[in-house]
Amino acid sequence: MESIKLHIANKKIEIYQIIVFFYSLIVMTNIFIRSMFNFGSTLIQLRYVLVIGIFILSLLFEQCTTREYIWLIIGVVCSICTFQKENVLLILILFSLRNVPVKKLLTAIVFSIIISLCIIILATKLNIIPNLIFYRDNLQRYSFGTQYPLIFSSYVFSMSAAILLVNKHRFNGRLIIVYGIIILLLEHFTHSRNDEFCIFLLILVICQQRLSINIKKCIVRILYVLTLSLILFSIFISNIFSYTSDMYIFLNNLFNQRLGQQYILFRNYSPKLLGQYIPQQGSGGMVQNINNYFYIDNSFVRLLFMSGILFSFFIMCTIFVQLFKLIQNDLFTISLVLMIILINGVFADSFSSFTLNLLMPLFYISLYQIKQLNSDVINT
Repeated sequence: MESIKLHIANKKIEIYQIIVFFYSLIVMTNIFIRSMFNFGSTLIQLRYVLVIGIFILSLLFEQCTTREYIWLIIGVVCSICTFQKENVLLILILFSLRNVPVKKLLTAIVFSIIISLCIIILATKLNIIPNLIFYRDNLQRYSFGTQYPLIFSSYVFSMSAAILLVNKHRFNGRLIIVYGIIILLLEHFTHSRNDEFCIFLLILVICQQRLSINIKKCIVRILYVLTLSLILFSIFISNIFSYTSDMYIFLNNLFNQRLGQQYILFRNYSPKLLGQYIPQQGSGGMVQNINNYFYIDNSFVRLLFMSGILFSFFIMCTIFVQLFKLIQNDLFTISLVLMIILINGVFADSFSSFTLNLLMPLFYISLYQIKQLNSDVINT
């Protein structure tokens, strides 16, 4: 009997490795789907196979509690009701990666992003795919082989967040310098203010490691409330301020007309329980001027209107319950990084997009695995 248990334990370690490897392939397929490569539906079909593969492996070889089964059933039902395949894939991935060692997962994500972006950039240099150039306020913005500059910078931000979490030093001055260089490069080539700002926030996360435990507790708990408030405020901001008010005009100009798009959305649509299809016309993948431009940038507005009230409520509960547990266990660094990921999604569609939100598994991964990462990396 003991030999059988040992055999199963050994298999379990191998299953972890397979699941992490499969997810790294999913990350790479997501990045190439958002590149200028044209693989048709091949990568999308491959992604389906990989997600189903890790789900089956997790279901067969991972121990699962009754609470996790209930979460899975509710999540699958809510996602199926939205009639959006990516929502179902998201639930299956969150469930499948819940017990994966966090450090291995993050390392795989970082290498997958680096390898994919290097291949894509090289392809632009060899003229295999175009490097689209967009303009904003007479400034050139390079997409580096992706469909839009913000897509490229979103992957750079995800990579930066993952690197911070696997960083082994209590206070890493070199990493701060690297992040500073990344911010300057993004400002020069992509002008992606949202991702630049969030990478700057990552620098502040590094700096907070020198604060006392009590100060960190106070800061993180305040930010927890503020993050939730910001998300709710951002969803209904176009209804809070009058369309003709000075404050609305100021904020709309500050955020590059995003409030105007949100105003149009609320004027023509209303949130549905099970979501709805909303036709949109963005700038991704093309450089010519677009007539009737309409795109929802706020990730949480997209979730509410397109995925529906039911699925949005389920996902938001999952996210903030996870954050609450992390804060209660004094896991400050990862709590702050996850809140920055949420803030990033307020001003871009990065959080609601399955192909962009590569760090979403961290919002459901087991507390035990996060504590293991914490003990290996830094002291909270």
